[in-house]
Amino acid sequence: MTDHGGPREDQASGLAWQGSEVLGLSGPSSKRVRLRDVQQELDALWQAAGREAQDRSQGGVVRLREANLMVYIPHDGSAERVQEAIADTAGRHPARAIVLLDVGVQSATNEGHPVEESLPGEEGAEVWVTAACRSVQVGDRSLCWEQITIPARGEVSRYLHAAAVSLLVPELPIALWWPGQALFSGRTFKRLAEVADLVVIDSNAVGNGATFLNNLAGLLRDVNRNYGVDDFNWMRLLPWRTLVAGVFDEPVRRPWLSQVSRVRISYAQSAYNEGRGSGACGVVLRSLLMVSWLSTRLGWQTTDQGWREEKNFATAQLSRRGSRSRSREDGVSDDVEICLSRIDHVGLEGGGLVEVSLEIAAGSASGETPDSGGDKVVMRLSDTGDVGTARVWEGDHSVSVGSVDMSHMTEGRLLSQCLDFLGADTVAEEAALFAAELVSLPGAQALWR
Repeated sequence: MTDHGGPREDQASGLAWQGSEVLGLSGPSSKRVRLRDVQQELDALWQAAGREAQDRSQGGVVRLREANLMVYIPHDGSAERVQEAIADTAGRHPARAIVLLDVGVQSATNEGHPVEESLPGEEGAEVWVTAACRSVQVGDRSLCWEQITIPARGEVSRYLHAAAVSLLVPELPIALWWPGQALFSGRTFKRLAEVADLVVIDSNAVGNGATFLNNLAGLLRDVNRNYGVDDFNWMRLLPWRTLVAGVFDEPVRRPWLSQVSRVRISYAQSAYNEGRGSGACGVVLRSLLMVSWLSTRLGWQTTDQGWREEKNFATAQLSRRGSRSRSREDGVSDDVEICLSRIDHVGLEGGGLVEVSLEIAAGSASGETPDSGGDKVVMRLSDTGDVGTARVWEGDHSVSVGSVDMSHMTEGRLLSQCLDFLGADTVAEEAALFAAELVSLPGAQALWR
């Protein structure tokens, strides 16, 4: 396509051009325009895209928009990877992407508090519009999407909400993706979230896991909230949850669910930060979400015993809801022990979950006496880190009962999964609330060491 824009000297224009090599046409067509002229320029760009596609004998382009996707990018150098994710997502969920690019400069002031300054020589009311196409064929046509990039400079940084809302396609669902650490109480977050159907965050990017979960719990309990919340860290657990659920698809094993006596989750020592320098709490949060998913599905509840630290692992006791009011003639304890263990794994240089095991109380399935040793379900990651397998142990005998792809999930793939359903995931939200309970127990500091 022809370059309709000016010089690509800043991050905003650079964002509009990222990834041109992987696009179906010669590159995305971009132009810097005034905010009020966005729709007119987008129409012109689509016409240009159609003409070029016809010149290439591609039969034109398909302009699809099934949703509005607002993206807030902080000034942290993440623009390029966010652009790649938007492009990856477009093949599955073409949308009008409205990218709010915070390119303010941080400078220290009195008492060490940072204050955002505007970059000189820029007019805040100018934005970049982009029309881009992927080599995804719909019949004999290329699938294309559109993007509007708003640099948040000067006065426009105070009116991101108004600028974004004015560009939304009416009657289409709205998703807000916040790739960095979200400040739920911040003015910009609140105003963008209140117009969204879904807010997508990534708890892998947070610096303090306990504070994050407590703040997230406050957000989820807000009775005035009218949007769902999805977390990339929750989506990263999908293969593990699939393995666990698959084990108990077999009717003969379903009674085991009420007799789980111990859950052990092992995770790699280093942070699963995907090269972005996040703290080690990201993978701990994922482990807590896995425990919380099991707990909320099986009716477990926290106790007042709190967490105990023992070398490289932390343990806590949960209780089966209501079990203390029932007589336990089988001799099985009411408690469920939770153990989070830090280990090394050569296949996960960045870290991540390595093993999830569920121990079943003895005597629960086959009439064994309580002290004869129970059964066990083990889900384990391969040494190469790309395959997960599930194995059931009954005494000394074991059998493989399933496997799943555990290869790296890109942000584009994670975002696509979130956009599959633009609404509240009540299971995920219940798990997040339970995780907030877990980090509020006495001794929870042992989780982050």
